[in-house]
Amino acid sequence: MTDGADPAEWSTVGATALGAPGAALIGEVVTEADPDLGFRLLLRLLDAYEAPITEARYTRFERLADRLGCGEDYVRRELEHRITR
Repeated sequence: MTDGADPAEWSTVGATALGAPGAALIGEVVTEADPDLGFRLLLRLLDAYEAPITEARYTRFERLADRLGCGEDYVRRELEHRITR
């Protein structure tokens, strides 16, 4: 299991929840603009599309947020209500 730091994994998450165009958008932001911005956009879109988030994926998002300097609180505010248990 990865820690979620691979932007290719973000596209997989995005493709499942947002479809191919959404995943392509996230990938483009991550590679052409800024990984932090792409991560924040992914979280916002997952919430907007009401995508269910597993506890394992949520944990990986927390670790990634910490690595990007967002902090775990950011993920909690954006996605905690989406965790499927």
